[in-house]
Amino acid sequence: IISFPIFFLTLRGWVNTILLATAVISFYLIYQNKSDVPQKNPTSKTNSVLWIIAALSMPFIAIGLGQFFRTELILRDYDGPFRMLLSTVIFLTLYKTIYPISVSKALFEYSIPTCLYVTLVVSLAHPYNDWGPSRLATYFVDPLTFGSMCLALATMSLASIDLFKRDSIFLRLYKLIAVFAGVYLSLRSGSRTGWFGFPVIVFLIFCMRFYSSWGVKKIIFVFISILVCLLMLYELSPLIHDRVHAVMIELADYQWQQENPDSSSTGVRISLLRMAWFYFLQSPLSGWGDSGFVHLLHAPEITSYTTQNARLFASTAGFHNEIAANMVRSGIWGLIAVLGVFLIPLAIFGRYVKSKQVEQRGFAIIGIGYVLSTLVNGMTTEVFNLKYCASFYAFLIAILLGSILRLNAQPIVLK
Repeated sequence: IISFPIFFLTLRGWVNTILLATAVISFYLIYQNKSDVPQKNPTSKTNSVLWIIAALSMPFIAIGLGQFFRTELILRDYDGPFRMLLSTVIFLTLYKTIYPISVSKALFEYSIPTCLYVTLVVSLAHPYNDWGPSRLATYFVDPLTFGSMCLALATMSLASIDLFKRDSIFLRLYKLIAVFAGVYLSLRSGSRTGWFGFPVIVFLIFCMRFYSSWGVKKIIFVFISILVCLLMLYELSPLIHDRVHAVMIELADYQWQQENPDSSSTGVRISLLRMAWFYFLQSPLSGWGDSGFVHLLHAPEITSYTTQNARLFASTAGFHNEIAANMVRSGIWGLIAVLGVFLIPLAIFGRYVKSKQVEQRGFAIIGIGYVLSTLVNGMTTEVFNLKYCASFYAFLIAILLGSILRLNAQPIVLK
């Protein structure tokens, strides 16, 4: 558990291997303790366990239902969702067995920041230039995913400062420098994914952590300070200024009734969302799989505002939106599943933000920051299409929620 994030962005297969190994160990631990059933937990805790299992199982079930209504079986479609399903076993093991919470704390205190340091060193020492000379990433992580994940890791590192106890000066600097490393890597990736949500999520983390002790006036002061910092970055950084300016221009220039050029990144994404909605309405019960909608590429409903390249892009590279991709792939089942994957953990984390237990409150704050970061990233890229990203998300959610509920559960005694 402590080691799984460290080589997340630098070593292909690392997270998937650790997830599989941890799941195997979890199966063994549950099997060994099958006769030692704990007393029934309070209804609210039992309901939380069932909802968490449901959330992590939904993507697998959605693929099955979509394929059932399309009368087809494509095993590779289950690959990413199966990683999420495996994580339910890890969650149950952490929840039901004697598990040192200090392990989960060490994961966020040390491992997440260390991942950013390792990624910084590897990506600078051995730059992978196939993504373009000006875009920083690693050999198996594309710039969009690289930039968004570095930003999510930076968010968790920032949230962990003085979270469980007052950190030493060294540890505080270690985490803070990791935050700057994550922001730097995200900027160097050339990706805009996640950036517009980053200041909002940071402000929300401050509110959750300090509202009770700071009061309204200090929270307003922090809000104004963040706005001032953003304005200064906008004015002083040519890179940030150009990106924000480009998005504003592309939004203003988008044509809702006429064909839009492929040169506008923002315009193409808007068109992709409109195309996804059209495809969803044509087959809401079964979806289309990955490319079953190709016979509709030249439907007049979408040719009026898209170029042929944009339509082909959707069939080959996807819709660059996690919710849209699942709607098209598995219909209404995919929509329910992707919303459940995000909203159910958020709802459970929200219940523990005001917990009197420091660890529960800390895990809940980190969980909200991470899920919101992933949700924002999912608005402009397909997060869970990549198996290692699906594994990372499910693994982290299982650890966070398993640790939170473990603090309330009656443990099984390991033999």
